[in-house]
Parts: sequence; structure tokens; C-alpha cells
Amino acid sequence: MPSFDRVRCLRRRVVRSVPAISTATFRSVCGDKLCPMVLIVVLLARRWPPGLLLLLLLPGCSPVFNWRDVAVTDNLVALLPCKPDRATRTLEIPGIERISISMSGCAAGDATFAIAQAEAGSAAQAAMWLGAWKSSTRAQWPDAQLTEVVATVGGADAASGSRFTISRAAEGAARKASVQFAGAEILWFTRAVDATHVTIYQAMVLGKPSADDAAATFFEGVRLSGRRSPA
Repeated sequence: MPSFDRVRCLRRRVVRSVPAISTATFRSVCGDKLCPMVLIVVLLARRWPPGLLLLLLLPGCSPVFNWRDVAVTDNLVALLPCKPDRATRTLEIPGIERISISMSGCAAGDATFAIAQAEAGSAAQAAMWLGAWKSSTRAQWPDAQLTEVVATVGGADAASGSRFTISRAAEGAARKASVQFAGAEILWFTRAVDATHVTIYQAMVLGKPSADDAAATFFEGVRLSGRRSPA
């Protein structure tokens, strides 16, 4: 796999050879990866019109963030930058019960984007599970700085939304950490289908995306449908 320095060097050659292709354009198309068509573009740059060369470059490269709508459940659609994988895991609440959590997520641009949900049998159970889920999340980064604010999601239950911003640990704690942590943003909310069906949702960006607007795009793309019937 080519090193980042080799890709950066080749990117400069493309930009110098084809003035119409800026560094920003190259990065938006290829990111920091070596696209298969780039070398051909460099070789033909002095003979072909710049516009035609850019069209040649596009099919051989894929954008870092390839946004698409994904139906996570019958009631929730998310905007994800890559094709998601799906899995289930179990969250244990000591002395109480286990929560089965369904997850959909993928990695793009140095970050992981994921949606998770759990089905509770009542509003009281959902509130208890949500509190336990948040506590479990906090416990994963005991030395990090965590800020929680109220959040609003259209169609979600009133007063259920909150958003965590988990930032890098203090410098002293960071030096002791075995794994470098770049931060996370987590959105929580619930949706009551009826008295015996309440869904708890978690939308998360783990890491620092290479595009400044990627996290905002992801969270703005999380939306609930108007239906309130169980799947």
C-alpha cells in the first residue's frame, strides 16, 4: 500500500500538470489514497484537455465520504458516508438484566459512524435502560472530558434527547493511555411506538473525521418517520 508521502507527492504532480485540477479537488475525489487512474492522468496531462482528464480521474477514484440514506429500521433513516455493516451485541446491567442492541455502522475518513437501537417494553424500562447505557458509555473513557447537552430530534419523545461530546483526556492521563483516543460525539433519544414498544436510539461518531462537516452531516441526517406501528 503506498505511503501517505508518496500519495501527497503524486497529488502535487497532478496539480502541477493539470492546473484545472486543484489540490482540494484531488483530495475531495481521492482523499489520501492512491487512485488507480492518477498515474495515467499525470502521463497524459500535457496532451489532453484538463476537463477530459478530470472526467478520466473520477471513475477510478471513490470519495472518502460517499453519503447515502440507509433505512436502519422501519422508523429510522440515517445518512451514512459508507456502506454499513450490521451486528448485535449485549449490554449487561449488573444485577438487573441484559439489553440486546442492534447496530449499523461503518468507517470513513478516520472515524466510525454508527446507529444502535434497543427495544424496551415500557417507558419506565426505556428510561432505566437509557440511564444504564449512558453510564456504560461514560465508563469506557473514565479520564476523558464529557459534556452533555439537551438535543432535539424530530419525531422523538419529548425530553428524551441528549448529546454527549467526549474529548481527549487530560495530557497526563493521555500519556498513560494504551490507546490514543480522538474523541466521540453521541446522540441519544427514544421513540414510543405504543405503551409496550419503546425504542432507544444511539447515533455516534467515534474519532475525528477528516472532513470538518462530516459529523454535523451525519447527525442532521438522522431522522424518524411518522409511523408509530411496531415492525
